Amino acid sequence: MVYTRSDAKASFNHILDNVLGRGDGTPLKLSLSEEEIDDVFALSNLTDNDIDSLKYRNKDNDNVITPI
Repeated sequence: MVYTRSDAKASFNHILDNVLGRGDGTPLKLSLSEEEIDDVFALSNLTDNDIDSLKYRNKDNDNVITPI
């Protein structure tokens, strides 16, 4: 099966929103967005170090960069 770019993005959103329950505005999705990870291929290529270094801008706390 060949995945298009839009299929890969749709899969990413399904995994985050439905499987993990971490939709738009959640720290996990915000941190992935900060790193420009927006499709299932980029998500599956994250290393342990990448995961450990995820951060997001905490809009509830003056946009302070907060680790996950």
